[in-house]
Amino acid sequence: MTKKIIAIAIIIFNCQFSIVNSLNAQPMAGSSPRIVSLSECVSTMRKENIKAANARNNVQMAEEFQKYARTKYYPTVSARAFHFEANDYLLRKDLFSPDVSQAIEEINREYDLGLDTSINVLKRGSSADIGLVQPLYTGGRIHNVNKLADLQVEGMKLLQDTNDDILVLEAELLYFTLVKLHGKQQNLLAADAEVASILKDARNLATEGIVNSNDALTAELALDQLNAQRVRLDNGIRLLRRAMAKAMGCAGEDLDVDTTLLTTPVVAPENLWVNVESAVDNSNENRLLELNVERTQLQTKLAKANYLPILALGGNVGISRYLSKANTKGVAFATVVMPISTFWSERHLVRRSKLSEQMALDQRRDKREMLDLNIRDAYDNLSAAYQQVAIARKSIAKADENLRIKHEEYINGVTNMTILLDARQQQQTAHDNLSDALCDYHHARTKYLIATGRKEQTY
Repeated sequence: MTKKIIAIAIIIFNCQFSIVNSLNAQPMAGSSPRIVSLSECVSTMRKENIKAANARNNVQMAEEFQKYARTKYYPTVSARAFHFEANDYLLRKDLFSPDVSQAIEEINREYDLGLDTSINVLKRGSSADIGLVQPLYTGGRIHNVNKLADLQVEGMKLLQDTNDDILVLEAELLYFTLVKLHGKQQNLLAADAEVASILKDARNLATEGIVNSNDALTAELALDQLNAQRVRLDNGIRLLRRAMAKAMGCAGEDLDVDTTLLTTPVVAPENLWVNVESAVDNSNENRLLELNVERTQLQTKLAKANYLPILALGGNVGISRYLSKANTKGVAFATVVMPISTFWSERHLVRRSKLSEQMALDQRRDKREMLDLNIRDAYDNLSAAYQQVAIARKSIAKADENLRIKHEEYINGVTNMTILLDARQQQQTAHDNLSDALCDYHHARTKYLIATGRKEQTY
């Protein structure tokens, strides 16, 4: 009986231990999310996002083609082997000269001796050979294809870096939007406390007969509106948190942002300014435009190569055995292929390539002008965001003071509830505007640094 009790106790203990482990392995409802910094969000998204993985694969694909193109400089080597077995001899070989064979045939007809003047041969046989061809001149085809492969690798790396810029901006947009919403959430809590204080004063003043009892009802309606805003805001925050976790490759993980980012000091735009022309010259987009021009120029050279001859040297060594013994033979050769009909057909492709080359030059000039405009626009946006921060900070001081005055006037019976609640709304709007302005400034700063090729200075 004692053993049974001990066994039951062990089973119960093990069950409890399993339940505790299961609970510890899963996030508890209402548990605090993991706070990620802006730099962690950006760096993780740059590594784990599917766009980053695709960009890395594109670079590797271009590098593999580059290695393939280099092999065309080397000789082409081929080997063959052949063997056959026949159910009967394929050939008969005469043993004597025609005169002797004819005489033997006459003797066979006269005396019926059955003498045979030939033998059966070639019922089976084998052969093997190895050949080598080394191109000496191909009109620049191999050289230009290798240069195109090099351009493709460089272009894919530039596109990877450009895609990385986009991921940085996308990560920041998610992050700062969440920061904005958290700022509004904190402002709602402060507004809720302010309206609750107003409601308390309204009830006390109504009891004393100083104000109308409807003022308390108006304040209660204002509280209800704040609660409705908070519900919508909380739902938006949860949605964005899930979106951020998905973009970071952490789908299902409970993540949130560091709201202390709003306390980061802002830097005057003139301290970040760089020369626009040099920024355009050093940008990835400008280098991609130059690569596009080089690509069309190489394609024109490849089209012209169809006019030019091809010269190659080669050799072949083989061994065969079809009759009595094996034979070994070697051959060396040179070949020249001179295209003729291409002189009047391929010239149209050359003209087509020339037109494509001119289009690439025109596109480079047009896009450079657009890059110049984009950089200037990014700087103007940064300057405007910096000024908005200064304006929002001044507005907060004014809104706070205005609310304080209107609150005192209401208590003294000088103003009414509507004016007081309007002042409270202005205060909330001023605080929301500061949160938005700070987030917009930091995002505009990153955009300008990326546009001027200084992404490494962002984090």
